[in-house]
Amino acid sequence: MRAVAAIGLGLGACAPEAPQPCLSLCDAVTEATSACLEAEGLSWAAKGYEDEADFSASCETWAWEQAQLAQGDLDELAGACAASEAAVLALPTPPTCAEITATGWSSPSWE
Repeated sequence: MRAVAAIGLGLGACAPEAPQPCLSLCDAVTEATSACLEAEGLSWAAKGYEDEADFSASCETWAWEQAQLAQGDLDELAGACAASEAAVLALPTPPTCAEITATGWSSPSWE
């Protein structure tokens, strides 16, 4: 049993974690999306999520996936996430849901 746990920990250590700017982006997008849904009288289901926590977890998974796809260039990914966060934070308060989507915040890092 300990060998299995050690292997699992070893494999996890090889996988890069999402850079902090990507996690900050997720916080900003979650907050902005919550505000747009409230302003537009929509539920999280309208965006395909159970609730705010489900959306946030999905974004964090996206950030982790981006780190895996960055193939070691986490600085470039961090810069892209920081730029996307700045775009989201620059939106009017509350933003429309269409404005959040238009920022392209979740575009793959390789595009």
